[in-house]
Amino acid sequence: LNYPGARKFQSLALAELREDMEFVYKPAQMFEERSQGPFHTVHEGVGVMSRFRIESSSALSLFLDRSDPSDYHQRLCLHTT
Repeated sequence: LNYPGARKFQSLALAELREDMEFVYKPAQMFEERSQGPFHTVHEGVGVMSRFRIESSSALSLFLDRSDPSDYHQRLCLHTT
């Protein structure tokens, strides 16, 4: 859901459409957005949907070069079993 006033994460909205599937989401970062429309909090992360049962999950933050001003989005790897 990418519109002003949206209250759900896109990954959660997708999961709600397919209640027959397993779903895991891990946030990579959150930040306050003031330059695009009304003030809101942005959540960035990764999700996995599976028709198979998800027994466990773990996330690993990937390298972020803080000396590079263009590298400001935290990335992560999501592992599920």
